[in-house]
Amino acid sequence: KQRLAAALLIQNQESAASVIQYHWRSYRRSKIAAALKLKEAATDILCQNKHAAALVIQRHWRLYRCMQVCRTHVTKVVTIQRWLRRLKEEKASQERRVNAATLIQSSWRGYTVRHLPLSRRASGMVLLEDPKQKRLTLLRKKLVDATARAEEEDSIGNKTKCAIYCLSKYKDLRMILKAVIALDGSTRWSSLCCSRVVAGGTLRHLMELIESSNRSLPYMQILTYILNVFLNLVKCELSFPAVAEVPQVVDVLANLMLIFYEKHQLVFSKCCSILYLLTSRQELAQVTVSEAIKKDVSHIHSVLVRKVNARSRGRRVRRATIVSLQHCPSLLPIYALNNTRPYEFEEPVPAVMTLLNHWGVSFKET
Repeated sequence: KQRLAAALLIQNQESAASVIQYHWRSYRRSKIAAALKLKEAATDILCQNKHAAALVIQRHWRLYRCMQVCRTHVTKVVTIQRWLRRLKEEKASQERRVNAATLIQSSWRGYTVRHLPLSRRASGMVLLEDPKQKRLTLLRKKLVDATARAEEEDSIGNKTKCAIYCLSKYKDLRMILKAVIALDGSTRWSSLCCSRVVAGGTLRHLMELIESSNRSLPYMQILTYILNVFLNLVKCELSFPAVAEVPQVVDVLANLMLIFYEKHQLVFSKCCSILYLLTSRQELAQVTVSEAIKKDVSHIHSVLVRKVNARSRGRRVRRATIVSLQHCPSLLPIYALNNTRPYEFEEPVPAVMTLLNHWGVSFKET
């Protein structure tokens, strides 16, 4: 037993010594590895710093060399710049001279054609035998003859006055039709006539005619011209506030859209144009559209889209989209200069889509 105990003691001592040696070796290895890592990190940092310093030195050296080269070529660069500027100025001056000469030549040719007789014109000028010049001369002659034959009663101001009187006094459809045709022409071409129509209380008579109209042919013609008159008045800044202040004008136009969106698309498009213009000039007068009207117009849009889809089923047809701003009805009258936008909406489906989009009402395009 004593021998066995001594052997176990020796064995335990040997195993304890092995464990201690193992842990000591592990500790030494970890210490050595940590020291090596620190040394490598310090070496890497030192190399990075040296590399960055080398890059800075190289950059400054290249910049210094470039500055030295530029200083040696400053005179050449300045000479080239001066030459380019002079060339650009000469080109611009030549273009100005050519444009001025062209303007002088065109003005002189026009003056000779209008004022000088044929015998006194130079051989290089445009002669009256030119077809274009013949048409221009004939047009001037017609204008002169029309001006000579014109009388005071033929002016659009007198026609406007007579039309206002006829609307207030007569109930005959022929007289009313002649009156609205005259008002359409006068308000289309004169802002003073628009002001006279608004000041004469004609809007009330026009609204009464709209409310009393039906689908017969004479009334449809009268209604079309009345909508043209409203469209002209809305485009004129002098008469727009008065049209916007007409009681229930938006409701009446929306009612016309509900009535004629199936049978008479021209009236429907004109109503869309007037409503679009009425709600586009909020700086002149505030025009509000109720939610009920928006709902009715949205319903009209859905019905029209369903009909278009039914007609185009099985065929490749271009779908209607919202009209861009360049193709929306112009806010300016027809006699305004540089007016490239259309006068009114032409197609009903794009018109109602654009109107709903302008009002901020969501809808499905297909």
